[in-house]
Amino acid sequence: MKSLRRAAMIGLLFALPVTASAQTAYPDRTIRFIVSASAAGGTDIIARLVAQQLNALWNQPVIVENRTGGGGNISAQFVARSQPDGYTLFVTFGGILTINPFLFKELGFDPDKDFIPITSLASSAFVMSVNPSVPAKTVNEFIAYAKSKQPTKLNWASTNKGSPDHLSGELFSLMSGVPMNHIPYRGGADALLDILGDRVPMGYISIPAALAHFRAGKLIPLGVTNNARSPLLPEVPAISEALPDFNVQTWFGVWAPAGTPPAVVEKIYAGIKEVLQTEAVRQKLVANGYTPGGAPSAEFGKFVKDETGKYGKIIQSIGLEKN
Repeated sequence: MKSLRRAAMIGLLFALPVTASAQTAYPDRTIRFIVSASAAGGTDIIARLVAQQLNALWNQPVIVENRTGGGGNISAQFVARSQPDGYTLFVTFGGILTINPFLFKELGFDPDKDFIPITSLASSAFVMSVNPSVPAKTVNEFIAYAKSKQPTKLNWASTNKGSPDHLSGELFSLMSGVPMNHIPYRGGADALLDILGDRVPMGYISIPAALAHFRAGKLIPLGVTNNARSPLLPEVPAISEALPDFNVQTWFGVWAPAGTPPAVVEKIYAGIKEVLQTEAVRQKLVANGYTPGGAPSAEFGKFVKDETGKYGKIIQSIGLEKN
């Protein structure tokens, strides 16, 4: 019995350094970024930019794997069921984990229990944009104009129901007291075309997509949806300057499967933070209308929780039914 106990203790002593060494050595093989969107989309572009830089930093392949479908739930399910060793990471638009719980009856994963938030990558606002035919140049002027049309409801455009641009419009109606008629589109490009063609007077458009039209005078920007002005549109106020506490943005982050060792999570965060602080990456993100991220895990986790609560209240207020 004593000899068995002694052998077990010796085995434990040898096992501890091996575990510590394995964590210290991370990464020692290929890392996969599981992306919830198709190639060439915003999530994919940001993921590939960061992956390329991490590849050089860690001297290990960091590959992007696009797994689309199910409104992003398929990719989330895959990561949630992956080995929690830091080699399979979820890189996604934040709404998959903060909005989808209010849109789907069955997710196939638990946003709180199945993932560890690592850090934010980037964020961007939408712009409340109107056709030049609309007699309004500011948010307050638009509110007055929309109220003057009551009881007729003005139409407004966004992408599919439950998207951040859709929830931007719903929050605007709730906070301004102006009910409006939402016209959903399959994509932002279709919504933009109808606003430019004056078939729909107003909508919420991403900054990169709308920038050239603002400069050409074909579209009038009234306000950005997050709580700060955009460096690309410094003259355009935030909607929150007219409606305090208004804040909706689209953002992207990185998560690991629950159970991933803390030392590995910290190593991943440190690498991504270093990449996001490089001038080349920052310039590319800003040029495309994004604000670089890099929040620590705990701070990012609180942000995700707050975003979930905010979207839940909006969706509950408008009575959006689950699919």
